[in-house]
Amino acid sequence: MYILIVQPVLTSYRKVFFDALSSSFQLVEVYADLNPGEGFKLGVEGLFKKKHTPVIGNRKKIYYQVGIIKAVLKNKPSAIFITADFRAVHFWLILILANVLKVPIFSHGQGLYNKPNFGNLHKLMFKTVTKLSSQYVCYTDSVHKSLIDIGVMPSKLSVMDNTIVNKYAVKPSDKPATKHRLLYLGRLREGNNLELLFDAMKLLKERGKEIALDIVGDGTERTRLEEDVRSSSIDVTFLGAVYDDQAISEISKKSTIGVYPGDAGLSIVHYMSLSLVPIVHDDLTMHMGPEPSYIESGFNGLTFKRGDSLSLAQAIEYALDTKSFRDLSEHAFETYCSLSKPTMSNKLIQIMSPYVDTVK
Repeated sequence: MYILIVQPVLTSYRKVFFDALSSSFQLVEVYADLNPGEGFKLGVEGLFKKKHTPVIGNRKKIYYQVGIIKAVLKNKPSAIFITADFRAVHFWLILILANVLKVPIFSHGQGLYNKPNFGNLHKLMFKTVTKLSSQYVCYTDSVHKSLIDIGVMPSKLSVMDNTIVNKYAVKPSDKPATKHRLLYLGRLREGNNLELLFDAMKLLKERGKEIALDIVGDGTERTRLEEDVRSSSIDVTFLGAVYDDQAISEISKKSTIGVYPGDAGLSIVHYMSLSLVPIVHDDLTMHMGPEPSYIESGFNGLTFKRGDSLSLAQAIEYALDTKSFRDLSEHAFETYCSLSKPTMSNKLIQIMSPYVDTVK
């Protein structure tokens, strides 16, 4: 049994997922851009095989990953698991090719969460993709709902909650008594809006609330952000890229709040696995992924008005001062645990099982 996985980038947080799939299939091969830069870890190794697919074009507009079509024609995999990116020319070609070759194909996508004003073209594209796919595997329940709402057949949809496996998860009881430290985890890229967090920290300082921030991550914006901090009086420490989960967990034990001031994605789940109270903006349509929909404000995290430093400062202040702080932390960790059981790999195997034999 040969499973071909097509990803834009081979990320370190997917290693556990792909390794687990390798325990159920004879061969798992990942085709991805192995040299993406921009804060991603390079040289990710696992039980799976991997193949570099150079990218032609612009990921934000239209692009093509070289070598995937050839691999499908040459090897005819038992099944294909592919990122459903409508900007990727190879995605559409593989959908058609898989149907011609009668290879089960599982499209993994984010649905309409970030398209509040979608039109008939988007409806047609999603209906076409789901029709050509054996199953469209949704990132979250909110994605599933977004597609049901436009008339996609429920029988063509499955949900595999997008999460991470943190072997060094931090329980709420392991968090410090002090609450005056924040943590940011993520690439330092356009859209993270860390300047907004800096402004919120300045507002809090003016109110007599001294608070520190640790930044774990690297990317194209790091130099500029460090320059911004040097010209201010707030306490910010740049720790650079840290890919070791145990090291990140140790760093997180100093903090009680995880803030993502810009457009967030999977970092939210990482915060929850560390029993940090996650704080994100409230416009789900603008986030990098649908994962912020896991947050129920006031229950397992907090939200603020997008782009509003005062609203962000108020959310942080609430997390610092409220008597319910421990409940927020505990509920965040419980959410992470519920997302992780069953695991992503087990969910995907269950989704695939009517179409392929998963026994080695």
